[in-house]
Amino acid sequence: MRPRCNSEYQILTHHSRPITSNTRETRTNVPTHWRGKRVTTTQDNFSEPSGRTPFTAPELVIWDVTYSCPLRCPQCYSESGRREIANIDAEESMKIAEKIIALGVRRVDIAGGEPLAVRWLFDTAGYLQKNGVKVALTTSGWTAQPRTVQQVASTFSEIHVSLDGGTAATHDTIRGRKGSFDRALNFLKMLDGQKEMRSAADCIEFEFNIDYTVMQSNWHEIEGVCREVAPKLKNLTSVFFGAVVPAGLASRGSYAETELLTETQLAELVNADTIKYLRSVSPSSLQVYASDNSALLMRPDLIASGNFLSALHIESDGQVRAMSCYEGTVGNILRENPRTLWERCVARWSDPFIVDALTDVRSMNDWASATRTIDYHYATQAIKTRIDSRPHYVRQGNK
Repeated sequence: MRPRCNSEYQILTHHSRPITSNTRETRTNVPTHWRGKRVTTTQDNFSEPSGRTPFTAPELVIWDVTYSCPLRCPQCYSESGRREIANIDAEESMKIAEKIIALGVRRVDIAGGEPLAVRWLFDTAGYLQKNGVKVALTTSGWTAQPRTVQQVASTFSEIHVSLDGGTAATHDTIRGRKGSFDRALNFLKMLDGQKEMRSAADCIEFEFNIDYTVMQSNWHEIEGVCREVAPKLKNLTSVFFGAVVPAGLASRGSYAETELLTETQLAELVNADTIKYLRSVSPSSLQVYASDNSALLMRPDLIASGNFLSALHIESDGQVRAMSCYEGTVGNILRENPRTLWERCVARWSDPFIVDALTDVRSMNDWASATRTIDYHYATQAIKTRIDSRPHYVRQGNK
């Protein structure tokens, strides 16, 4: 969830029940956000201060620091690399950081676009860390320079590298840029070296992980990531397989019909036997997780059962999304109190229009249709124009 492209919306869980289930699944090991994107915390691994709940305050902040991106992923929820760039400056970023700290949030997941393209990133992320906020980074690894990797390793608690294939052919096709697989793998190898050195020097360590957004085009390479890629990275913490979320570009009818997982695949992805098998072909130290990302749906019954994303989602210009997976903002954090913005977010979840759009969603295609309805309803005219201009999706190789 995550993460996020679609992969920042990932939800790190051992497994989760499909969106057709009304039964809450115990969730563990929660980190980031979504390029699919991720996240969710629960009673089992998150103890709120007295009087604080996922409704009175967000459990984390998702911060898309830029929508500039060198890649062109057809499943990108934010259409990064295709839309008008509206970035803030270093002073404004520190203002947002101060508000996050004052809000009392314990975790910030930074993504984009490609966050490593932002000049103020390390100063602001470091400031948050020094003030007791755990900061995670989701990146494509395109900027694979040794100095950059060293800064990443010394700044972030967790680094999540998006890898959407077990081979260059699949990953590069999905990412829309030749060489993106090799760059991501090189980035991962340099992180592996950094962790080795920091461990030997008894420095503060970090975790680094692979986030794999699962779709029809790369379903067949899930095992290969565990069997072929992971063994090259002896300090890799985990691999997370998250179903592609029908948000942004992935909500297009042409994409949904071609790439969203079937109900059979969703069930197989989160099946305990699947996870057990993937762990059996992985290095013994590697953690393997999978999720259907249902916490991002924000369906009323899922919210009532606790399976939802409690996140304040900040866009690159400071606007705050009411719901991470859908278009529609509630104000700008640079100009307004974040607690007031959070109250507006929570109110949106039970808006009659939202309830009507999401209540009957029982499949990924239902979800994609609901996303299109919600996005167009809450979008500004500029966003409607962007939605209307989305190209028809045709999977490469099937033209």
